[in-house]
Order: sequence, then structure tokens, then C-alpha cells
Amino acid sequence: MKNSMINKTRQTKSISSIIAIACGSLLLAFTTMANEPTYTLDKNSRMQVITSIINELEQGYVFPIKAVKVAEKLRSRQQKNEYQDIDDANEFAKTLTEHLQLAAGDKHLQVEFSDEIIPVSSDPKAQEARAAFEMEMWRAHNFGIEKIERIKFNMGYLKLTAFGPVKEVGPLLASAMNLLNNTDSLIIDLRGNFGGNEQTVQLLASYLLNQRTHLLDMVKREGNRIDQHWSSDYVEGQRFGEEKDVYILIDKNSFSAAEDFSYTMKNLNRATLIGEISAGAANSGDTVRLNEHFNLFLPTARGISPITQTNWEGTGVTPDIKVLGEDALKKAQVVILTKLIASEQDPRRIERMKARIAEL
Repeated sequence: MKNSMINKTRQTKSISSIIAIACGSLLLAFTTMANEPTYTLDKNSRMQVITSIINELEQGYVFPIKAVKVAEKLRSRQQKNEYQDIDDANEFAKTLTEHLQLAAGDKHLQVEFSDEIIPVSSDPKAQEARAAFEMEMWRAHNFGIEKIERIKFNMGYLKLTAFGPVKEVGPLLASAMNLLNNTDSLIIDLRGNFGGNEQTVQLLASYLLNQRTHLLDMVKREGNRIDQHWSSDYVEGQRFGEEKDVYILIDKNSFSAAEDFSYTMKNLNRATLIGEISAGAANSGDTVRLNEHFNLFLPTARGISPITQTNWEGTGVTPDIKVLGEDALKKAQVVILTKLIASEQDPRRIERMKARIAEL
């Protein structure tokens, strides 16, 4: 993988945490010159990176037994000299990522190469500079809030490309929900959403629920600790509540936190999901520094629904209504209009709704 626009940081301990889980190739594309060799590897440096990955897997990967098996497969590939001809660092990171994900079935396992020297966590000035850079990148993308719109027949529409850091997203989301509060239904578009902050998932869920609700359990390898995620009793903006219909659009590129939100709302019977089966990435964790130029995103926890007692890892979130991702918004409008027609008494309004369906 190539030098990223937003470097990965602690998943559960910084406001940019879940960028680290899910950004992967999407964020890398923002600032990388594709297919351009930047750093030459030798046998010793390749071995050092692989050894570090194996150590991190065995010491911290969320599934200890699987960690041993994945490490064994990595060693086997190394012994077969599968990496000996890879001199380009970007290609090396990409290949390792593919092999790790294939062995573990975990899309969060990612190796990242950086042209710039990766600072150690104990270097406060470097970490401060990185945090400032990450925040600027978030700001440049409006913290994941891309579009707010009222669609014909009083449908609300909210497009999120990511779940940004909750402190910054909070006021923006409050304003968005205030604007959308008077709509009769709400479409939340998470197609292509690469994930983000778990607290922001909880915040958005809070706007759609009337009371404090258990959303997800995060089971961590360290101490087998369980962190419970709940919606909040308080929201800054107007609560949309549980009385009006909500539709969530997903596709194969809806990732991590986007899947968390979709899966939870579906199983709470709070939303209808429309689109494609999502990416299937449910584990969370931390970024670990392998050396001066390589990072590993290491899943150290797994999300478990208190309702299903499982998650969407490897399987993805299955929509209630399956259509191509590109057709999901049109389909949502048709579903809403069809429901409105069934209860509408005004013939003229019914005809306008039918005409709108024909347009779609």
C-alpha cells in the first residue's frame, strides 16, 4: 500500500481512530502517485518487516489461534521465497496485505508503506504534527458529511462518506438533523462510506432512537474485556425519533463503521437497508509501527451484536432490498412513494407520485 493521506493512529484512543481501520486504499489514493517506486527493499529489510508482523500477530491479533495459523502461512510463503523478487516497498506492502487478508479472512489487516519516516509513539512533537495533519484532512472533507437535501415528496437525504471524529462532527450532525427533522422519511446514504469513528456511529443512532439503547459490544483480546456501545439520552440537535421511516443505502464499498451502523439499525428494526451486500469488515484495533517506513493495522477487538450474538465479519451486511448500489437511491424513493400511494386519499397527489415513480 502507498503513502497515505491520513496515517493510521490508535483505533480506540484518538479522534482519527477509525480512519485507521477503514481508510485503506481509498484514502491512499488521495495523495499517492500510483505505480511509482519510492523505496528499495533488500532481503534483510523484507525479513525484518515480516518478522515484526508475525510478532505483532501472535501477541495482539484479536483471534489468538488464528494468529498462529496466519503467522505460519506467512512464514511458509517467506520460506518459499515468494517475496524475494519484490524490491518496491509499495508492492511489498500490497502483497503482504493481500496475503494476510487471504489467510485471516480479515479486511482490516493492512500493511502500509510510508515514504516519510514514521515517528515512534513516544515522540510528542511528531505525533502532534500528525494529529494536526489528520484533522486538516478531515476538515477538507467536511468530516464525512457530504450532502444534505430535501427530495420531492418531503424525503430527507443525508450522504455520509465517513464517520468523522465525534467532537467535530457533533455540531455538524446536529445542524443536519435540525434541517431534516421536518421531513416525513429519511434516506441515509452510506454507499462508499469507508468507516470512521465508533462514537459517531453511536451519535447518529441516537438521533433515530427515542431512548437509550444497547447497540454493540466490542470484545477485546486484551483481558477479554467487553466495552458496551449505547445510544445517548441526549443529542444536540432535534431527534428524528422512531416514528418515521428510515432507509439506509449500502454497497460493496460500505466498510467498517458504516457496516456497524447499518447492521445495528437493521437488527433493531429501525431501518430498511437497500443496495448491495457490504464489505464485511467488523474487527477493530490499532496501528502498530513495524519500522521507520512500515505500519500494520492490527485488529485487537471484534464487534458483537447484543441481538444476533454475532457480526458481519467476512459476510457483510445483507440489505433488506437487494439492488445494484448505483440504483439504491432510486429504489429507496420508489419504495417510499409506493407506501405513500397506498395511504393517500387525494387522487391528484397519487397521480403526481406515480409520475415521479415513472421519472425514476
